[in-house]
Amino acid sequence: MIGIAVTLLPVFGLILTGCGLRRMGALGPGFWSGAEWLAYHMLLPALIVDTLARQAPPVATGLGVGAALMGAVLVVAGGLSGARWAGGVGGARFGDVLQGAIRPNTYVGLAAATAVFGDHGRALAVVGVGVTVPLVNVLSVIALSTTAAVADRRAMVRALVTNPLLVATAVGAGAAALGAGLPPVIGPMLGILGRAALPIGLLAVGAGLDLAAARAAGGAVALASGLKLVVLPGVAVAVALGLGLPARSVAVVALFAALPCAVASYVLSRQLGGDPRLMAAIISIETVAALVTMPVVVGAVVALV
Repeated sequence: MIGIAVTLLPVFGLILTGCGLRRMGALGPGFWSGAEWLAYHMLLPALIVDTLARQAPPVATGLGVGAALMGAVLVVAGGLSGARWAGGVGGARFGDVLQGAIRPNTYVGLAAATAVFGDHGRALAVVGVGVTVPLVNVLSVIALSTTAAVADRRAMVRALVTNPLLVATAVGAGAAALGAGLPPVIGPMLGILGRAALPIGLLAVGAGLDLAAARAAGGAVALASGLKLVVLPGVAVAVALGLGLPARSVAVVALFAALPCAVASYVLSRQLGGDPRLMAAIISIETVAALVTMPVVVGAVVALV
C-alpha cells in the first residue's frame, strides 16, 4: 500500500503544482483555459488512439472491465436516485451530487494506471474511459435536465455524440481490430502528442481546483465524495470478482472506480442549471481526498486478489 502511494505521488504532485501556479498568477487564466481545451480535444484523444492501436487489451478482458465499471455506475446512480425519491437527496443539487458520485477524472485515471500498472494498465484504463464516459454523461444530463431548456438538452446530446474521447476510442479500437496499426507518419505524431496529454491535463486539473468552495463544503459534498471514493470502488470490485476477472484487471477496475470527479462536471452543472459552486467544492474535495483514498483502495484490492 505504501509502495502504491509513493507511485501515485508524482500524479498528485502535478495536480498540486498546477494549483500552486494558478494561485501564484504565474500564468494568466487564458493559458489554463487553452491548456484544458488542448488536452481534452487533442492530446488526450491522441493518447487514447495511440494506446488502443498499439496495445489493445484482449476482448474478453476489455469487456469484463467495461461491464464491472458500468455495473457499478448503474448501481450507485440507481441507489442515489432511489434516495432522492425517498426524500434523502432533493432539489437542484441532485444532479451535482450524482455527477460527483459517478464521473471519473480521466487524466488522473490514465496517469495513475500507467504509473502503477504500466502500459497494460493504461490500456485497460482506456477501456474504462470508453465505456464510462458515455454512460456517466447520459446519466448526468438526465439528472440535471429538469432545469434546462430543451435547446440546451439537444446541444448536450450533440456534444455527447461528438465527444472527442468517444471518437478517439472508436478510432483506436477500429485500428486495433484491423490489425494494420496507424499510418507511418500519423502513428508517431499521435505518440508524441499523447505523451503531452497527462502532464498538461494534470496541471490543468490542479489549476481548476476551487479551494474557497471546498472550505464551504457541506453534507452534499460528503455524500458525493463517500459514494465516489469508497462505495463505487467497492461495488466495482465486487462485480469484477463476480465476473472472474484476472487479478490485475480487478485492481485496475478498483483504481478507475476510485478516481475523483471530472473537472468537466463543473461546466455541465453551469450549462444545465445545477449548482456550480457545489460542483466546484465536490471536485476539489474529492481530488484532494483521493490522494489518500486511492492508494488505500488499490492497495487493499491488490492484497485481496
